[in-house]
Amino acid sequence: MKWVVRGFLLVITLVFLMLAGATYMLVTFNPDDYKPQIAQAVTEATGRPFAINGEIKATLFPILGFTAEGVEMGNADGFGNDEFLKVGSIQAGVKVQPLFEKRIELTKITLMEPAINVIKLRNGKTNLEFKKNGDTKVETTDSTAPAMDLSVEEIEISKARVIYTDQEKGESWTIDPLNLTLPGFKPGTSTAIKIDMTMKRGDEMEVRIDAAAAMNAAPDAGTFTLSGVKADVNLKSPALARDMTVALRGDMALDNNSQTLEGKDIKLSWQGTDIASAVKITNFKSPKVTFSASAPSVDLDTLMGAFAKKEKAANDNKDLLPFAVIRSLTLDGTIQIDNFKMAGLVATDLKATLAAAGGQLKISPITGTFYEGALSSVVTIDARNDLPRLAATGTLENIQVGPIMAAKMGQDYVAGKAGFDFNLESRGRNLPALRSAAGGSFGFDFGEGYIN
Repeated sequence: MKWVVRGFLLVITLVFLMLAGATYMLVTFNPDDYKPQIAQAVTEATGRPFAINGEIKATLFPILGFTAEGVEMGNADGFGNDEFLKVGSIQAGVKVQPLFEKRIELTKITLMEPAINVIKLRNGKTNLEFKKNGDTKVETTDSTAPAMDLSVEEIEISKARVIYTDQEKGESWTIDPLNLTLPGFKPGTSTAIKIDMTMKRGDEMEVRIDAAAAMNAAPDAGTFTLSGVKADVNLKSPALARDMTVALRGDMALDNNSQTLEGKDIKLSWQGTDIASAVKITNFKSPKVTFSASAPSVDLDTLMGAFAKKEKAANDNKDLLPFAVIRSLTLDGTIQIDNFKMAGLVATDLKATLAAAGGQLKISPITGTFYEGALSSVVTIDARNDLPRLAATGTLENIQVGPIMAAKMGQDYVAGKAGFDFNLESRGRNLPALRSAAGGSFGFDFGEGYIN
């Protein structure tokens, strides 16, 4: 998503450049005569070929602004012949009177059918990197000069299309359409924002997002907040037996100066599961994540049942876990689940503490109640080497076997108390490798049992 944000920031920058050009050309009443000068100015500022193939219309009073159609920007060398940017039409304007009071009041900025083609090459270079023609540097002669007050009545992006191609990973994403409405933007004040978009990854996945929030951005202070976030995400994929919808609610705050991203009162919901959490990320260059999560109920059977069975075997050879992420992860968190369902069995009062650093993730302790018995376990994942090591130790004491038999077989053929202990270890990246290398010990005690 960061490429999408950068791309649209570029579009907004182009709006301001063209607005400056419109101010100059309004001394005449034939703005089309100045298209070559505007194109040259943008080309010099970005190092990219730029053209306005359609008509430019300008207004002088009470709104100083323009409408331009058929805007195109070419790609950098080495990124192919397709245009980097196309915009069906751009409309923007600024009120004249506030300019004399050192206030910039922009009217509605509208981008109709913008299309951005973002490419990442195998060497990691992207076409979002710009270089100016020449060595001109912009210098500020008076750093104490007061900044002009800026406000925008409304920003609207309609029917946008974004194509992101990652040649390094061999994958491509398309966002089509993307619609964004942002009324009444002014730095430091809250305004409503609404966005809906559909993302596709070939025929493998389709993600539709409908979201709304109250946004407050203060660039001078380096802060950005989203309050009252309401986002509904619908997933479609051949790997899913049915569509999956996830609801997200909460508040988010970014402080660039303190390098902090924080989510408060975050709630995630899907069928059978509701999770409440809080998360904080600090030091963006080497992130540290702290979190807490709790849920009255988590139903893994419902979640796993959403995946098509025909895809399970094909996924066996994929990495079981994101080991590259674990290597760079610094994590400190807690999880509490009142009722946890998996494979038709239920554990209650489940608690776990997670800690990760230096390529190792440890979940210790894991405690809970399992059919009146006590669960205690430790899980370790060591991803420091190319061949990760996974280990699990634990005990299950005084478990009632009858209810387990009834849950799995429909009748309690065997009843009584049992105990288990295990010490397991394996190395590998996927399920077949882990099965092949698995070893350890497993103990079973059924001293107080009987057959019904």
